[in-house]
Amino acid sequence: MKRLNLPILLLLAGTIWAQNRTPRTYYNRLNNEIHVFHYKSMNFYQTHLTESMGKSATARLKAVNEQLVLSRKRVESVPAYRSDAKLRDTYLAGLDSLIDIFENDFKKIENLKRYRQQSYKDLLSYYNALNDAEKRVKKAEEMLILAEEDFSTNNSMKLQRDTDRDLRYKKFEQINGLSRAMTLQFYKVDHQLKSYLEIIDGNRNLNLDTYDLDEKVAQLRADAEEALIEINILELEDFNTDFQKEAMAYMKFVIKQSNQVLQKSASIMGTEPYYSDNCRDIRLDLQFFEETYNTNRKQLMDTRIKWLKNSFADLK
Repeated sequence: MKRLNLPILLLLAGTIWAQNRTPRTYYNRLNNEIHVFHYKSMNFYQTHLTESMGKSATARLKAVNEQLVLSRKRVESVPAYRSDAKLRDTYLAGLDSLIDIFENDFKKIENLKRYRQQSYKDLLSYYNALNDAEKRVKKAEEMLILAEEDFSTNNSMKLQRDTDRDLRYKKFEQINGLSRAMTLQFYKVDHQLKSYLEIIDGNRNLNLDTYDLDEKVAQLRADAEEALIEINILELEDFNTDFQKEAMAYMKFVIKQSNQVLQKSASIMGTEPYYSDNCRDIRLDLQFFEETYNTNRKQLMDTRIKWLKNSFADLK
């Protein structure tokens, strides 16, 4: 009698398992891998958002990658269900897409995260890369959902969706979107303000008549006014509004100061020599302004992190 080797025995055992299980048992075996992915990916997303430099986020990204590779091996070992391999094969294709996204796209995003605070343009590039990666994740998941629905129809099975998980993910997307919208508005104004102050602080012994200071303050004021409107119309009725209130207070502070000390500094330092009494006096006023600005800025950033952590805590 010819003896079968172990790989063939395992394949036969898996085939027998697939043929003797109900459609729901077969479906659950594959779908459980996506449940694990959602849990680990949500942990990564939350840590990625709330950490400034992310050793923990990097570790959680690695955990997502390892889990996806393991899930793919598990799904690959599952035979077709009664000669129908569509669900299994679609899961493999979906997992391949997710592996590519989390191994490559999010690795690049982690690098972009290091430089996101250097300029508004850097932050926008970082957020655009995040949006593109998240769209790819959603597309892969939608492909799996369609395959699951097709499998359930062909096997007269009613799908039981995890509505609590879906609701948590929807809430997460809302938090994510609101955070990015307010943060982008803040950085657009903040980077302009910092750029203006760097011109003043970096040229103490030079005349500043060639820097178009009046235009810079006017643009800063206009952008702060626009940002105030954009932040105010964001709908946060389901969330704590502390971050929104702090962001609006910051914009009002910038608008007020752009009509007072910043405008005054532009008028004086843009026309008078750096050694004039007026220039020396306005530099003292700007020094006091910068102290207040740094305090307000730190308070806003602290509020943002606290708001994110509290919002995510409500999802558990």
